[in-house]
Amino acid sequence: MRPGSWADFIALALPELRAQGILAPARAQDASPVTLRERIYPGHKRALDSHRASQFRKLQD
Repeated sequence: MRPGSWADFIALALPELRAQGILAPARAQDASPVTLRERIYPGHKRALDSHRASQFRKLQD
């Protein structure tokens, strides 16, 4: 099968990839985006206080 457009690919291939477990389930439209940090360290939206990057937080706040 050769899709004619990206819309065709999204409509035809992505559901099949999700059904086979190759692609993660679709995120709800009203769900907030998840950062890489939140994926690696669930529940942590910012660097831990013990992390060196946390010292720069004071500059932004």
